[in-house]
Amino acid sequence: MFVSNFLISLENNAQILWKYIVSGIVFLYFLQSDYKGTVGRIEGINQYTKRPQYLGPVREKEKIALFEGRHKALAFRQALISSVVYAGLLLGILLCFFKCLNYSNDQRKGGRIMNLPKLHFSFQPQSFQAF
Repeated sequence: MFVSNFLISLENNAQILWKYIVSGIVFLYFLQSDYKGTVGRIEGINQYTKRPQYLGPVREKEKIALFEGRHKALAFRQALISSVVYAGLLLGILLCFFKCLNYSNDQRKGGRIMNLPKLHFSFQPQSFQAF
């Protein structure tokens, strides 16, 4: 009894854990890409081609930080904030969406948390005639 409950809770924790792992990977990806993009926008240089290019408006605060040499710290702060927002949105969507479609191991409920109708898809070929 105890072992089966432990295994069920371990399985439920694993289902939640992968959502955090995916959100963490997305967070790191957005942090890296947003940082490069923000540094490039402030410096006016495309970080991938290393050529001067207009990448968007630069605020006065960012221009001052560029001249003082602290623009990379400012860019990291901006990238960190945006990455937290993006990863948080993704995690919220994953948790809410899969909670609605999650199937439980509880056989008393018929193996389903919500009583959503089962979707049945069928493909019936039809004949098409050319004009």
